Amino acid sequence: MMIENLYIICVLYNNTVDNIESLSNFKEIKAKHPNVKIVVVDNSESAYVKQQSQECAEGLIYIDNDGNKGLSKAYNKAFSNIEDAAFWIMLSDDDTLFSMEYLENAYNNAMNFSSKVISGIVKTSEAGVLSPLRCNSIRPKAKDFISTAGKYSDIYCINSGLFIHSSVINEIGGFDESLFLDMIDYWLMDKLTEKDENRIEIVEGDILQQFSGTEKSSKEALKRRFNIYKKDFLRYCDLTGKSFIYKYGIIAKRYASILIKSR
Repeated sequence: MMIENLYIICVLYNNTVDNIESLSNFKEIKAKHPNVKIVVVDNSESAYVKQQSQECAEGLIYIDNDGNKGLSKAYNKAFSNIEDAAFWIMLSDDDTLFSMEYLENAYNNAMNFSSKVISGIVKTSEAGVLSPLRCNSIRPKAKDFISTAGKYSDIYCINSGLFIHSSVINEIGGFDESLFLDMIDYWLMDKLTEKDENRIEIVEGDILQQFSGTEKSSKEALKRRFNIYKKDFLRYCDLTGKSFIYKYGIIAKRYASILIKSR
């Protein structure tokens, strides 16, 4: 059986390539496996886009997205640049640290085609396990988190770290570009369930989500961030048929938390 290429798609925002948290590990797994390609989609504002040619010369594929056009458009732009008939992709944020154990385990499972969607247990240094979840829950309880490797159905994983086969991407039609940043992972999991593709293999290996944007922000910055979330959340609710009470109940709670943080 022919070995398919794996494209690690890392979306960069107001950062430089050499500051990607997992860059050294991405390069290491690429050196071990010639079918691994590293694709950087740069969503940075023009003031942040610096000289990237040196990194590109070291084997990275660099795509300038001409500004921040949203995460869905960044993913789709990366897909549109892949000419292979069949392939694997791995989605990554620039601030997530993937251990070599995770990268190797997910890579091996992908190449053996044990599942068409693969992920891991994502943790934060502050709150412990972040993903996966057993259910669609905006405010999950401890029992909702999955903390052991295995095969699961109808679960919710964040995008960063997901390995997805191109057949699944084609099945769902790519990412919905009406979602800019938030709720894309929830939308994807719902879409996988709709297409009967939400059977996900969770493999072992450390994944640490750094959340570089969580430092204390100004009142104005918090409100801007809330407005992005509100637009995406309402669109997600429309796409998935959520009730009026659900939509605006969650929005009200989110806004209240913003007011508390901005005091």
